[in-house]
Amino acid sequence: MTANKAVISAYYRELTALACENRVALRCTAAVGGGIPWLVNLQRCRRVDTVTEVGGIMNGTTNFIMDAMARQGADFPAVLQRAQELGYAEADPSADIDGDDIRRKLTISANIAFDALLREEDIPAFGIRTVTGADVADFRAHGFTCKLLACAQRTETGVAAYVEPALVAEGEPEAAVPGNYNLISCTGELLGRQSYFGQGAGRYPTAANVVQDCLDLLTGEDGFYTETARPMAVEADAVAHPYYVRTQAADPWLESVTADRWDSGVITGAVPVGQMLRWAAAQRQRDPGCFVAGIR
Repeated sequence: MTANKAVISAYYRELTALACENRVALRCTAAVGGGIPWLVNLQRCRRVDTVTEVGGIMNGTTNFIMDAMARQGADFPAVLQRAQELGYAEADPSADIDGDDIRRKLTISANIAFDALLREEDIPAFGIRTVTGADVADFRAHGFTCKLLACAQRTETGVAAYVEPALVAEGEPEAAVPGNYNLISCTGELLGRQSYFGQGAGRYPTAANVVQDCLDLLTGEDGFYTETARPMAVEADAVAHPYYVRTQAADPWLESVTADRWDSGVITGAVPVGQMLRWAAAQRQRDPGCFVAGIR
């Protein structure tokens, strides 16, 4: 039993195999969603339905930052400092703001949802480190709120999984998630979308899920998350949508896919997610301030 998402994500294949071999429980409910009973309910959903998609807001630190920037009109460095003062962000916030933490949670969730053995390093991710107050003002002027979202969708031959900032319309559930809260969803063929809202971090919320795991052990729960997991390809290029892109370095490919221009950046036509995130990673070598966000 553990709440350590880094260990579960990195060694999911080995740990589930050991649990299966020894017929013992593998419980890590607090590793994804803090106090939200996400993984146990995801496991229940997949027993009776085919899960087609999982994801959402899985990191309270980045949600606090994006929410404060939108509500207060503050810039990124000031809000990050405030998050550190409140204990939401570490002294080195890289795992949160660069998307590593949320990618680990997505890896665990997708593995459970799809009976998969995904590797976190195969999932492309772009964080919020370079977002600016001008970006956020531009989003609001066009009716959008920016959130760092994780997404994994079942495909015919694998899983389309990725992490990226995303512009969601102001009427969508994710747009209204305040502070350090999470909103994690799964979609099933029969049940449709189910969403779980709550505190995704914190001493007492996380401890509550650890205690729930202890109670499962005491009542004889001897299962583990999946018995049929198999390696699957990460196919982020299987999904395409428009993007907001801000960069100071001219790029012929970006010009070729540009469909509109906003005050601070450009809007592309539909671009495969993997292609865009690979381009963004390379573009940041030329322009360290480059920022991209998918438009849902």
